[in-house]
Amino acid sequence: MKRPIFSSPLYQAFVVHRAAETVVVSFAERKEPAPADFAGETMLAGTEHAYCCIRSLTNDWYVAPQFDACLMAVAGELRAYRRVVLYGFSMGSYGALISARALAADRLVLMAPVANIHPDRDRRWIGDYQAHIRDRSPDSLAPRIRDGTELICVYDPKGPDRGHVADLKRRWPVQEILTPRAGHMVLRFLNNGGILGSTAKALFDPVVDIARLQARVSASKKHNSYYISELARSLSRHRLLKRLLLQYALRRFPEDATARLDYAGALAEEGQHAEAAELIRAVVARNPGAAISVPVIRALAHYAETGGSPDAVADLIAPYATAAPRPREAQLLYARFLRHSRRFDEAFRAHDAFMQGGPFSAQGFFERGLIFEALDLPYMAESSYRRALAEDKGFHRAAQRLHLIEARGKG
Repeated sequence: MKRPIFSSPLYQAFVVHRAAETVVVSFAERKEPAPADFAGETMLAGTEHAYCCIRSLTNDWYVAPQFDACLMAVAGELRAYRRVVLYGFSMGSYGALISARALAADRLVLMAPVANIHPDRDRRWIGDYQAHIRDRSPDSLAPRIRDGTELICVYDPKGPDRGHVADLKRRWPVQEILTPRAGHMVLRFLNNGGILGSTAKALFDPVVDIARLQARVSASKKHNSYYISELARSLSRHRLLKRLLLQYALRRFPEDATARLDYAGALAEEGQHAEAAELIRAVVARNPGAAISVPVIRALAHYAETGGSPDAVADLIAPYATAAPRPREAQLLYARFLRHSRRFDEAFRAHDAFMQGGPFSAQGFFERGLIFEALDLPYMAESSYRRALAEDKGFHRAAQRLHLIEARGKG
């Protein structure tokens, strides 16, 4: 029976006790808008293991002072079990890493691991927790893992989390399952391939066959529309190959909304703007809940970028002009649509939602730099690109634009 064991304005936790050797503790991921649901609750209910689920209600990455009290409550429920497995994705992986020693974990199952949230290590979500880690050192935010604990990392080997896995491998043995083209969205990749639940359950077993699970992941790619969409997106300079791949995706996944929206973008690239707009409209009509979503606004931004008339999609873009909560990526793409539509003042206002520090702020300053260039204000553009690079030193596109402006000035 599900029993609450901790509740506060910041954290909640519950436990389901069973006559089992293993207890699995899951840590919820970040959610926009917060809070996320408890991670893996339905999946864990279908296993033989006891389980405990923890979630943050505020996307604070489990670093607010109240978390220690939550952790103590959870630790008290785990003493009856021989094996303790911690499980988390993204923010949840960080919660597992910093809780591993306190909960005497035998294994950590980390999806898209984030091993340290200090600004020197990662600034992607700095706006979430900056107030909680002020004056803290990188070491104080590092994982706390006892010797002998197993670490299994599921991640994209060329994705944004590879540096975190490399940091973990410097100190502990790490077993890896690679999810190419997943980026940070490992759960979406596995779920779209139909293997999320079976893979997670196998990773909780006492003995894990990593090679067999890796083979299962590799085999899932051919019927994984998320993988195919990401692969197509990487072919932006090879339009014919991209279009052929998206046509295959439509035949293979005729009901997949993202595949259809990506194809709408390809139609726009070919100048078929009326057809692209109608395809986006048809997808939204069939999936009203997706009206404000990353795939829809990505297709609309691409439509505007390739010269599509904003007036022809006024009904589709209208929901984004409201104050409805949405992911930062969706807001960024909406601002990009406004820029391509030359609605510069509205684009500036749209940036404000994610100007909280880190890479999204860098993207905002970059977008503003492009607007200043369009308005023939090179000094303002240069200043914006410098601010983008101050937020994200590895932002190559900002560095390239800055170099071009400086070269023009010298010429």
